[in-house]
Amino acid sequence: MRFLSKIVFICNCCFLIAVGFRYLSLNSAKPISKEALGFNSLLSTIVIVGYGAILLNFIYLMICLFRKLKNKSIESPNWVVFSGIVILILQLYYFLCCR
Repeated sequence: MRFLSKIVFICNCCFLIAVGFRYLSLNSAKPISKEALGFNSLLSTIVIVGYGAILLNFIYLMICLFRKLKNKSIESPNWVVFSGIVILILQLYYFLCCR
């Protein structure tokens, strides 16, 4: 459970970076090309991991919910679970409303 929470946290951070980069590239006066930045493969990896985070985040939070309903301990810090809930709401808003 702790390993999954770490993976989900990293994926959620990649999601925030990917959305932030998309926002910056859409709102800049001059379009930013990925090749000009010099880290095309790194940015592509961050986008893929970040956009896949919604599935991992949902699975992680469902596992946390089931463990909480069965009165078992969640072996993750509370702030990781709380940040996962907040970021899942942001992910749902982004994928359902902003695309």
